[in-house]
Parts: sequence; C-alpha cells; structure tokens
Amino acid sequence: MRRKYFSLLGLIVIMAMLIALPGFAQGKVKSDQKVHIVIMAQDPVIAYDGDVDGYKATKPGKGDKINPNSAHVKKYVKFLEKKHDKAARSVAVKESEVIYDYFYSLNAFAAPMTEAQVEEIYKQPGVVLVLED
Repeated sequence: MRRKYFSLLGLIVIMAMLIALPGFAQGKVKSDQKVHIVIMAQDPVIAYDGDVDGYKATKPGKGDKINPNSAHVKKYVKFLEKKHDKAARSVAVKESEVIYDYFYSLNAFAAPMTEAQVEEIYKQPGVVLVLED
C-alpha cells in the first residue's frame, strides 16, 4: 500500500511540473517566438581543460567531482556567461529574456527567439547548434 502511495505522489509531482514549467516560460515568450536552446562551442565546466589564457582547467580528475564553489569554476562560469550574453545580444535578446544558462555539463542557454533571430544567431562565432525546446 505504501509503495502505491509514493508512486501516485511521484506521478502527481511530475504532472504538476509538466503543467507549471511551460507556463513559467510562456510569460517571456511572444507570439512570434519559440524557446530555443543555443549550444556554444566552448567546453562546459566538466570538460574544460584550461586552453583559454587566464582560466585554469575545471575538468575534474578521474574519480573526482566538480566543486561549484571553487574560484576557478566560478571564474570560468563567468567567462561562459559573458559568451552567452554576447551571442544573445547580437540578435537583440536581452539578458533578462534568457530563461536559463547551462554551464556545467553543457555550455548553452535557452531563450525565446523568432525564426529571424535563430538564423542570425547561427552566424555568431562560438554558436554550434540551435535547437527548438
């Protein structure tokens, strides 16, 4: 009996998230836009091996974990964030319109964009792929 309770509770939580999350993003999305995930070329924190001058490697050693509070990780995350902001601004997406930034296992950001903005952002240096969310 207890197992069914947790299964039902889990299902309810998942359903609530599926209903609520699109609504959260919907407030930022205009009728001529769709949310897109823009994948950037620089390595994410988990894979960065220190090839940018002034930024030490953040890739953990074998069997180690990333320390998100490490000064090196924080500095590299800021570097990636600036790259995201530059790419977004290049197609008139404001920082406040970016829905989410990904830094640790993927270097990307999610933002609402028109088809014209998607075509333009592909032309920006450091942009690898744009996927509709």
